[in-house]
Amino acid sequence: MAFSVPIQESAPHIYISALPFTPTESHLHIEGLDMYKNTLKVTRGLEKTYRGLPEALRGHTNMVMAIAFSPDGSRIVSGSYDNTIRLWDAETGQSLGDPLRGHTNWVTAVAFSPDGSRIVSGSWDNTIRLWNAETGQSLGDPLRGHTNWVRAVAFSPDGSRIVSGSDDKTIRLWNAETGQSLGDPLRGHTDWGGAVAFSPDGLEITSVPAGSTNALWNTAFGSFPFIPFPPVMPEAYKFP
Repeated sequence: MAFSVPIQESAPHIYISALPFTPTESHLHIEGLDMYKNTLKVTRGLEKTYRGLPEALRGHTNMVMAIAFSPDGSRIVSGSYDNTIRLWDAETGQSLGDPLRGHTNWVTAVAFSPDGSRIVSGSWDNTIRLWNAETGQSLGDPLRGHTNWVRAVAFSPDGSRIVSGSDDKTIRLWNAETGQSLGDPLRGHTDWGGAVAFSPDGLEITSVPAGSTNALWNTAFGSFPFIPFPPVMPEAYKFP
């Protein structure tokens, strides 16, 4: 990581400049430096052991508002106030291809599908978009229905549905293949949506608005009963 820039420009810099600066107690320094004696010689100031090196992922031109790892941990997706989405190699920190463009305002939420093949994003432009995580291509038209900016998005565990939370104080469910809205919006929150998530079996959704209690929704019923908690549940609102 410390020498990623020169190594990317010229592979021999692994030996010419990186190897001489390895920490003195590292295996590379002890075993490898003697093999390349005609390179740089560092006389003082070397570290004894490796230090943590934070790697800054650079490419966005405005604030980054949302990030997520792919399920296998190999990639990172980010959404920004520059209206774009970027994919990154989680090992090297390198940008993977061109930024994903389509939103007309800030990108405020991003998530990978469970199989890592798709990305869902939510935006200040009140829409949700689906993307091919390999090619960066937009998958169909934007998902429209929210009347205020989309603050949170998540895939169901089987990847067939998407849940979104918005500043219009509603939660919506979508078909992840067709982009069609599934039923009426889920109403009950009195403040804008802060976070949404599916249960592991995909039968329930939890949502957390700002400045309010979180809520549990049952996706198996067309009425989508709103159940706030931690208050005690009235009998009429308990699940069958």
